[in-house]
Amino acid sequence: MTTWTTGVRYELWEYDPGSNNDDFVGFTTDTGHTFRNIGKFVDGSNNRAEFYARKYVGHGSDSVYFYD
Repeated sequence: MTTWTTGVRYELWEYDPGSNNDDFVGFTTDTGHTFRNIGKFVDGSNNRAEFYARKYVGHGSDSVYFYD
């Protein structure tokens, strides 16, 4: 995940079905941050990791890029 805006907090999560089962991967307040070694979050019958990002603080839109 790469972030491009300063002054905000981005969190990366991995979605798991069910109530409150999502896994916290990490967070950053840096620009241009890349999360690495996230393969351990691959799980489930589809053998995939379903990542999503949350933004806290800050206004406007930002760009977040995911690469496989």
